[in-house]
This record gives sequence, C-alpha cells and structure tokens, in this order.
Amino acid sequence: MKKFLSLFIYFALAPIVVAEPPFVPGWPVLVDSSALSSPAILDIDGDGKNEVILKSLFSAYAFKNNGINVLGWPNQLCCGDYAAAVADIDNDGLAEIFIGSKGGVYAFHSNGSLVYGWPNLDPEDNVFGVAIDDLNHDGILEISAGTWDGQDQENSGKHYLWEPSGELYPGWPKKGKKISPWSLLFYGPPALGDIDGDGYSEIIAATTDSIIEVWNYDGSKANGFPKELDAGGITAAPVLGDVDGDGKLEIIIITEGKIYGNEFKAKVFVINEDGSFVSGWPKELDHHVNNEEAALGDVDNDGKPEIFVSLLNQIAYLWNGEDGSSLPGWPIIFQDPAKALGTGTAIGDIDGDGEQEILKPIEYYGYLEMYAWNIDTSIVEGFPFSHLGESVANSQGPTIADLNGDGKVDYCQGSEDSSSSFNPAYVYCWTHYYAQYNPTKMEWPTFHHDAKRTGRYHNPTVPPPIITDLEPKKGSTEGGEMVKIIGQNFKAGANVFFGGVKSPHVFFISNNELIAQTPKRKPALVNVVVVNLDQQYAVLRDSYEFIGNLNDNILLQINKQNNEAVLTWQGGAPLYKVLRGKLQDVSTGLSEPVFLSHRMIFHDSQLNNPDSYFYIVQ
Repeated sequence: MKKFLSLFIYFALAPIVVAEPPFVPGWPVLVDSSALSSPAILDIDGDGKNEVILKSLFSAYAFKNNGINVLGWPNQLCCGDYAAAVADIDNDGLAEIFIGSKGGVYAFHSNGSLVYGWPNLDPEDNVFGVAIDDLNHDGILEISAGTWDGQDQENSGKHYLWEPSGELYPGWPKKGKKISPWSLLFYGPPALGDIDGDGYSEIIAATTDSIIEVWNYDGSKANGFPKELDAGGITAAPVLGDVDGDGKLEIIIITEGKIYGNEFKAKVFVINEDGSFVSGWPKELDHHVNNEEAALGDVDNDGKPEIFVSLLNQIAYLWNGEDGSSLPGWPIIFQDPAKALGTGTAIGDIDGDGEQEILKPIEYYGYLEMYAWNIDTSIVEGFPFSHLGESVANSQGPTIADLNGDGKVDYCQGSEDSSSSFNPAYVYCWTHYYAQYNPTKMEWPTFHHDAKRTGRYHNPTVPPPIITDLEPKKGSTEGGEMVKIIGQNFKAGANVFFGGVKSPHVFFISNNELIAQTPKRKPALVNVVVVNLDQQYAVLRDSYEFIGNLNDNILLQINKQNNEAVLTWQGGAPLYKVLRGKLQDVSTGLSEPVFLSHRMIFHDSQLNNPDSYFYIVQ
C-alpha cells in the first residue's frame, strides 16, 4: 500500500518524461478524423475476444484486438466523436452499439448493419451521449439520451427513453426546464440508477442552464427536481455513487466556471435524492472545467468512493465524498501553465500492486502526455510519457482493460491531429506487460463507468447476483405464492421483480437462496430479475408463468393537469390498449388506439385541453 507523503498541497514540478510503454500488437490504428471519444472494450460478436468500439468525428469503428477492422466496419456517421454505449438489447448473445450523433441515436449490430427501428429522430437533432440499462427491471433494456436542436430553440432540449425496438417508452419524451434565451441542450449521457430507494431506476440529466433533471422511468418527475444550481452552466455528464455511505446513490456534477469579477469559479455538487446538498458540498474551485465528468473510486479502501476532478488550469482534486475533505497531498497543482487537464479520467490498478491509480491524459503544447498518480500524489512508475503530434484536448479519456486476453493491463486512448480535427488521427492501445489485470480492481475503468454508460459506480470487488433456477415455475395470476429463487451472490435487502412488477415480500435465506412472494399479474410468461442493494442485477428470462383468469376489471385513475393526462391502472396483461376520444364525440365512438403496451401507465402529453378528452383502457 502506498504511504501518504504529505499533508500539504502537492506542487507538480516537471517530472521526468519516460520512455513510452510498448503498444498492444497491431496498435496504434489510424482513423479518418478526430477520435476523442472514450473507447468501449468488450466482446461484441461472441467470439470470446474483446473488440474496441470508438466513434471518430465522421465514422463509427469496431476493431479486433489486433487493430484489424471487424467485418462490416467502419460506418460513416457524421458528426461528433462521442462515446458509444454497448449492450445486448435483443438477447441474442451479440452486442448492439448505440451512438449519439447529428440526426439522433444510431444503432448497429455487431456486424455493422443498422438495427431495425433506428435512428428515429429529426435530422437536426444532435445527441451527445447515450446510456442503456433496465430501468424498471422487467428484464428488457431501455435506451436514454437527450438532444439539442440548434435550428429550433423552442423544441430543443428534449430527453428521450426508448424501447429496444426504437419505439418511445410511455410518457416520453420530456422537455427540460429552460431559463436562458438560447437553445437548451443535454450535454453527455444521462446517469441511470435508483437514487430514491424505491427499487426502480431514475434518469438523471444535466442541462446547459445548470439544471439537474430527474425523472422516474415512467416519465414523472422525481421529488425535489428539477434542481437549479447556482453555477455558470453545465457541459459535463452527471455520475452516481454512494459517496457518503448512507446506502443511497448521490448525484455528482461539475459545473462550468461562473464569472466573479474577472475570475471563473467552477463548482462541484454532491446532491441527495431529494435535491438537498450533502454536507460539505458544493466545492467552489479556482478555475473552470470543460466537458469533464467526475470519476469515482475507492482509492483509500475505506468502503466509500472518493471523487476525482481536474480543472483546465492545471489543478487536480481528490476528495472524500462524505464531507468534502481533501485526501492528504491533494490537490495537485502543475506549475507549467501549458499543461491542460480538461480531459476524462480512468481509475484502476494499472501497475499490478493491488491499489488504485488515477490514469489521465494531459494536453501539453498540442500533444499527448499520459499521467498516472498513486493515492499519495506520487507518479506511478513508467509515467508520464508523451506522444508528439497528437492532441487530447477535450478527450473523454482512456479505457482500461485486458484487450487481447493475455492477462495484462492494457489501456486505449483516442487522439486528434494537432493541426485540425478534420485530419486523420490515431487510436493508441498500450500494454503494461508486467502488471496483472484484475477486474475487481477497476473502479472507474472508462468514461461514464461502463460500456452501457450508466454513470453508476459500484464496488467492483462485489460480484453481481446470478439466478440459476426457480421453484415453482408457474403460479396463479392472483399472486401471493412463494417462489424459491436459487442462485449465487444474493444479498440481504435484494428486490425481486416478476415481469417488472416488484415482489411485495422478499426473504433472504442465504447468498444462494431467496424466497419471493408473487404479485398479481394477468396471464403471461415473464422474466424474473433479482436486484441487490448495490443495483447489480441478474435476469432469468421467460422463467415464471402466471396462469389462471385474473379479474378483468381494471382499476383506472386519470390525473389531468396542465397539458397532460396521466393514466395509471392495476393489472398485468401481456398487452393493454388505451383509447382516447373527445367528450362531444361520445356518440360516434372512439378514435384509433393511442397506446399499446404491457405497461400500466400512460402519459398523454401536449393536449390543448385535457378535460375535453375521455379514455378507456382494455
């Protein structure tokens, strides 16, 4: 374990630049333009080997671990080099790649072909990041992103939630709160996680108007939000982590510098589930940031993640989340004003000593310098190194992985030609051949934490749950039956969901067994999902069948307010149909169905007069 060297601020003089480490065989590779997005590194085609997925300014790339293009790639896609979100959305064992760009969200199969139903936004919409997760725990992934339309200020700044098919999730899109006269935009992907402890995930997004928006998965607003921050704007993505040890996720967001006299003062906020600030926060900083999110990692092994932030003016901070105190020796202040720290950060054990290090590219006179610090602010052996001619300004940062399966630590970083972002640029993958790769020691290995870009921290030493079997596998639609769930890594306090409906009672028997009471549901074969308190989850697909004839009467509630009608009902049929009609047209019947879904909530938005409509749910 590294020892703390000082209780004083560490002034970084000019460390000796060392020899560049060896590249992973086949790397670097040349792409057509600026490639500052953070790579996603995982197996997308089911061959058991990792690929590297990366977006350049003009194209989307997928490389094999030896730097050769995956068959069907690259694909031209203009404009913007933003990190891809990658997940298997159709459960065929192969990953899909989602990329925000001009014209909306694009989705590709692992072979480079477009996924049916995507893209589906206006050609003028710009998307700066995508996130994917199962928000309501029905075993089906949802896709979330915000937009900016530079040509339409009135409608700019919508946030979307889609089904895997590309169809909008009920209740979406939502319009962000707008207070400035210019176009509203959501910069970067949202963060996805359960911040209020109800068992279902929320969507957390930040606008350039310094407003934190939090929506429940059904599109309703979370209590305490939107939250307007006293800041100079936000161009960073929010992230989530239980930084104070209270068992709930907090929102961590960095704001742009606000002008005070002739000075910029950025702020870092840590926000509770009700919109209040955690004690000791926010922190006012001495300069401003640019497009950089916070990185979280338990670098001091106290069981709670610390918060790393760096500024454009050569200052890097590391704080305890619970009270905002600096760790010994931090912040680091670079004496050379040419060193710009406005880039993304990865946290993990990169030298094989069992401790966390902070890996960060730095812009220096138009070329790349790669730094790595120990917790005590000392430089990791083998760093810093430089690569002439390549810029990393505004990079989303590196990704740490075992790229080629040799058991060693590798990390990949895109770049930009120093003279123009339109010129070809390199993607680098280096190896620390002496360092053993350990996935349980990778706290924040890539931009927005993971390849799905959830932005949600969890302790990597704690394995996710696994479901292997159920007993029994079918039961009454009336619910109330006890189901034994067999598997591994279950934790006390876990929630169980049957087709997205939460079990009313879950009993923790052991790490290998739970007993869950079934909820009421209409006949259907459903997925069963176990969610531990750290929000890691397991899915057993098509594993429980509700049989019988549940009462067909539907309890319907309608809440009409402003220009929106919100319908909720109880049930659980495989499919519901919502019909809408105008009161003056009752005698002539209803219009065509406005909504078809198995979900039990429907938002009818943008109505001129909600009270003039009536609804029937069948």
